[in-house]
Amino acid sequence: MSAQLKVERESRIKRSAVPTAAVDLVNQLSDKTRWRWYREESQGGTTIEAKGKVGGRKCSVEFYEDGRLQDVEVVVEFKTLPDSVQAAICEVLNAKDYYKIKMLKVQDQFVGEVREIAKAIRIEPTAQVQHRYEIEVEAKTKEEGQNRYEYTFDAAGAVLSIEQVVLRNMDNLEY
Repeated sequence: MSAQLKVERESRIKRSAVPTAAVDLVNQLSDKTRWRWYREESQGGTTIEAKGKVGGRKCSVEFYEDGRLQDVEVVVEFKTLPDSVQAAICEVLNAKDYYKIKMLKVQDQFVGEVREIAKAIRIEPTAQVQHRYEIEVEAKTKEEGQNRYEYTFDAAGAVLSIEQVVLRNMDNLEY
């Protein structure tokens, strides 16, 4: 499976610019959270994203432009994934031609009904959601040099997609 290019541009938007359905859905997840809203443009189209903390965990809720729920992602540590999933993911990453690899972000991704996703975020075993893992890595190869990749795995650790993340050029110098 070869990597597709992933180019994204994210910009902050006001809550008033967000469809009411999306605001209502994030309030069902947690009405105590102070959500920050973003418009994300990519080659796949435009989405709306709410970012905040639910139960002390960083959470991102992504919507289609019309306010329908796409998915919810919660930042987790790799070691908290089931052992069988960790092993499957490591096997996939080790099979690549990477000679140096660093995990930058690991996210638990939930797809399903809002009520069930809210249960899953609270780590209730009764939650009926489709479960995925999204992992962003920085990897070096002899041919391509250093690049970032975003892998999406299913609940068993099988690869669903690989995207090469194209970082935006910055006009500012960072020290």
